[in-house]
Amino acid sequence: MSDAPPEEYLILHMRLARRVFLFLTALSFGGLLGAGALYIPEFLSLVGWPPRMSSLKIIIETNAIILLSWLAVSFVLLLLTLITYREYWILNDESLTHIGFFRKKQIPLDGITKLSWWPMSRVIVVKDARQRIPLFIEGMPIQQRLDVIEHLHNRVPEEHQKYWPMFERMIVQKLKNKLKQL
Repeated sequence: MSDAPPEEYLILHMRLARRVFLFLTALSFGGLLGAGALYIPEFLSLVGWPPRMSSLKIIIETNAIILLSWLAVSFVLLLLTLITYREYWILNDESLTHIGFFRKKQIPLDGITKLSWWPMSRVIVVKDARQRIPLFIEGMPIQQRLDVIEHLHNRVPEEHQKYWPMFERMIVQKLKNKLKQL
């Protein structure tokens, strides 16, 4: 047994998308609150006090579609934000675990039947007999990307790896060059 501590990598999903979704969600809900706050003086000026029911009905009907569709878009953005913030992977010496918003998958590294390296989309697809886990590497820092790639490449037999030479040429070499420049 070696005395080396076990390696474990926490891989967060879509770093840029998480920030964009959070910004758009805050912007949409903030805009919705702002529109609601601006709607009150407009409502009072058009309807008057006490409100006349015919004017009130016209204002509600014309603005309800806009506000409800805006609210629906805001909730979709909120759901996307929650999904991207909740989704992550844990890679250690024994297994790759994908923890998502709706479910959790785990593949032991010894049970991997196919490891596909996709250089164009920068995705590593890990498969066993029952399931597959796509691993997106773009959200990681350069050093962590290299460590995760090396860890998977060294742990899985070559005959189970697909497209490794192309991935090494197109991704790994570029990452090593970027790391040298830093």
